[in-house]
Amino acid sequence: DPYQTVRLIEGGVDGTTRIEVTAASGAITTYRLQFRTVKSSNNALSAIMLDGDTLPGFNPDTLSYRVTVPAGTSTLPAITYTLGDEYQTVNLSVNQSLMTARLVVTAGDGSTRQYVITFEVQKSENAFLQMIYLDGAQLSGFEPSLLDYTLTWPTATMPQITVLPDEIA
Repeated sequence: DPYQTVRLIEGGVDGTTRIEVTAASGAITTYRLQFRTVKSSNNALSAIMLDGDTLPGFNPDTLSYRVTVPAGTSTLPAITYTLGDEYQTVNLSVNQSLMTARLVVTAGDGSTRQYVITFEVQKSENAFLQMIYLDGAQLSGFEPSLLDYTLTWPTATMPQITVLPDEIA
């Protein structure tokens, strides 16, 4: 009808767009178009890296990992990740004292997945000393692998014995 007026009120991709048609008599008809975007449900990461190397055995569907770090380690490796898609967000929390890391991945649709990495410090097999001291002086002839010593001591007073542990290898 050439006497109609049409007014378009856009509501955006996730809203309602209205089309108002007004007749010459003033009667109004409103059409509503509701648009909803499909949001990603992908809450799986593509990769998790420790100091730049892929987490050993990483699989997007495996949520729990145990990683052994060298003896003497007190700082966890740097943890980075590769998103599964551009709509994900990741909350990374690291607890140095508990030696754990949690990565909570939230998909575009709000669903979540949590990856947990538990770090274990490798136990040292070193049960040797670097040195034994008697009254502050090094034990003459000390060798870390020599375990038995027969000593002649000039007094009836026991010397103060101190030790220097071997370095963690």
